[in-house]
Amino acid sequence: MIYLVRGPRGDVQVELTELADARYHVRVAAEGETGKEYDVRWSAALGRLHRVLEWDGRRRLVVVEPEAEALGVTIGADHYDLRVEPVRPVRRRGDGPAAPATVEVRAPMPGLIVALEVTPGQAVGPGGTVAVIEAMKMQMELRAPAGGIVRQLRVAAGQEVAAGEVIVVLAAGGEGASGL
Repeated sequence: MIYLVRGPRGDVQVELTELADARYHVRVAAEGETGKEYDVRWSAALGRLHRVLEWDGRRRLVVVEPEAEALGVTIGADHYDLRVEPVRPVRRRGDGPAAPATVEVRAPMPGLIVALEVTPGQAVGPGGTVAVIEAMKMQMELRAPAGGIVRQLRVAAGQEVAAGEVIVVLAAGGEGASGL
């Protein structure tokens, strides 16, 4: 997944590739640059807002707090107010349909999964509720961006999740996927 992160030092593009065991390959690039690449591990620490970020043999405690229209990120003594937007590739005219084989529903912020509203094998229509997340005493329904069949639940009810963590994986399309 590719994100545009807007912060006090300018805009950067962050590309995350999920590996296994809460590990990610991260490429960070400012506009016009090739960027830097890191293999990182992201794990829970001290409750739902605190995480440990490990890379290149370093460990840092990170606090991620949803704020009005931004994300407050504190690393050590440094605090950043960041805006994070997913980058969607623009299809050129004449390109065939670029339907992905799978669709991932991700946590938009750190929080607690209050409920999973689907089970593996279930058809879900576009906009169908797949889970409910709670952050800062507010609950939000997570909806499927496209119709599909639930292939995998990556979390359980009662589990704390990080921003961007995959909650549900859908196989795109499928019978009855547009009817829910």
